[in-house]
Amino acid sequence: MFKGRSAYFKLLAATIVLAVIALVFLSPIGNVVYVILLISFIGIPVAMALALIPPIALFLVLASLFAWPVRKRGWKAVLAAFIPAAAAMFLIPAGMNILAEREAQDLVSGDNAPVAAPFTGRSLALLVRPRHKEECLNLCQRALVSGAVQTFIVASMKRTWPEPDLEAEGTAYWLERREKCDPVKLRGKASEFPRSADRQDPSPALRLLIAGGQCLVSSRRLVADADAVLQFAEVVEGRGNRDSLDPFHVPMRAVRLTWHVRDNTRFRETIRQTAVEYSVLYLPLMPALL
Repeated sequence: MFKGRSAYFKLLAATIVLAVIALVFLSPIGNVVYVILLISFIGIPVAMALALIPPIALFLVLASLFAWPVRKRGWKAVLAAFIPAAAAMFLIPAGMNILAEREAQDLVSGDNAPVAAPFTGRSLALLVRPRHKEECLNLCQRALVSGAVQTFIVASMKRTWPEPDLEAEGTAYWLERREKCDPVKLRGKASEFPRSADRQDPSPALRLLIAGGQCLVSSRRLVADADAVLQFAEVVEGRGNRDSLDPFHVPMRAVRLTWHVRDNTRFRETIRQTAVEYSVLYLPLMPALL
């Protein structure tokens, strides 16, 4: 009985040591150390060996869990726990990948992009990320310069789905002829020579209109005042480097674009497009250092 416990405690001790080392190298600081070892010619063999520590540590954690009920039965019983642990290293990521694929399919299942008539409204609202600056950037400048809309509203949304944040208040921009225009700071690449007509920066054309007396005016206005609402935001936010700390999490990021058009007193969704990007888990289960 004592020998059985001794075998299990040795396994547990090795598991704890490797798990601590794995957590250190999975941390942001550990990632930096790993990159330094990887780019160093002398450190490449060491870096390759370190890459095996997280999966081995995870395997030992699973083996320790399976060996717990039979910890008093000796080495053979403890070693037998390696079999279900090895199976779990393959079955768990396979199951998580299937669930991730189904989640991605559910996210895009409601998409629709019918052939729509040209937009004939006078005002358009663009919902941007929370706490984002409400500036008149490329899309806003193009819409005003081309005359596609008379008023362009840029609003920072507080919520994203399932409906647009119509109660949000944003900054409305429009062109208005005045004797003197107030100074306006436009973000653009006017100094760059345009490579093609599709990529041409609209800010020079807008500056010419302002110089000719068409001033860019702005004021606060509600999103609900617009004739259409364009919304682009993340439905599922990626967690960046934190994904590597969770070996059972499939890194996923989903962004969705919707187009709502005013229909009398309400807005109706006419276009929805969702882009989903995710990375499948390794088989066997292998936490990544990077």
